[in-house]
Amino acid sequence: MSLAPSNFSMNATTSVPTAPFQVSPTLGLVVEVVIIFLVCGHFLIVTTLALYKPWNIADLLLFSLSVADVLNAVIPLQMLNLVNNFIGPHLWTRASCAVFVILTYTFRIASVCTISLISGDRAVLLTRPLQHHVIVTIGRVKKAVLAIWLFSVFMAILPFIGVGHPGYRDGFCFYQLSNFGVAYGYIIESIGIIQLIIVLVCFIAIKLSSLKFVKRQSTMAAVRQTGGKNQQARETAGTRQVKQMSTMMAIVVVLYYVSWLPYLLINLYSMAIGQIKHSHVIMIGFFSLVNALINPILYGKMSQRYRQGYVFIFKKALSMCGAQNRMVHSLMEHVEVLHREKILGSPRVMQSRNS
Repeated sequence: MSLAPSNFSMNATTSVPTAPFQVSPTLGLVVEVVIIFLVCGHFLIVTTLALYKPWNIADLLLFSLSVADVLNAVIPLQMLNLVNNFIGPHLWTRASCAVFVILTYTFRIASVCTISLISGDRAVLLTRPLQHHVIVTIGRVKKAVLAIWLFSVFMAILPFIGVGHPGYRDGFCFYQLSNFGVAYGYIIESIGIIQLIIVLVCFIAIKLSSLKFVKRQSTMAAVRQTGGKNQQARETAGTRQVKQMSTMMAIVVVLYYVSWLPYLLINLYSMAIGQIKHSHVIMIGFFSLVNALINPILYGKMSQRYRQGYVFIFKKALSMCGAQNRMVHSLMEHVEVLHREKILGSPRVMQSRNS
């Protein structure tokens, strides 16, 4: 989740256009490993969602988030890593740089806005549980997701339609906010800050509502004790679910801020000073991947629904591997039998046997 190509900034040596990038195969291999982990994690999420039909609101939002993160890793991040760290950063063309920048900003803005939408949905669910199904419907969420993606595409093409300027110069593709001009940089910074505020406000609302809910449940302990066991079990499960949601949102907020607050600050600094150190860019670039990497683990850990999907996929994969192993073993046995029959049926063997 991000709002700009921060997860790609690990490959830039500086935001100053006059300094060329340096090929770094070692860094490229590290990035490739990160890409593989990221793609595998979100493949689990998308495959799990394919097992659950029809989708609920949380499924739809998580699908949008995972698609944005995995496409971001597979296409623009892979482009950047291959060209800058293996092939040669001076081999960018104007067209390839434009495609890279547009895809990067599209996927990252879509990711960060989807996180805000998820936070808003959870906040409404806890603060107004009885009205949630009326306020937040599948139809409205689909429209909101579509609006987010269209907005992301529009924001990504701004440097190419007059707001700022493209980052391609002298054969190199520059993609830091300061490389697109101050106007565009401040627009993206503003969007990022707004998203951070929205997520934080939603978390505060969720936390306060969960505390009130747990307190109400505690004050009704005597009533629950006089009720049936089924009622007590339902109320205990409800309290546990609310606490779990609050804990999960706390983790989401922490990961969100760890990933993108440093990016926003370092780019704000670069727009004011005009230069970013190579070590800072690499560090911020890896920070920006934290959220996308941990999200699949987080949902598998905190949600029984997705955890069951993960287990099913792993069992299915293992069973397929076992079936393939059995087929190979059976084939090898068949080959050995044919080989023995061929030897035993040869004239020399038959002659020796007859003698």
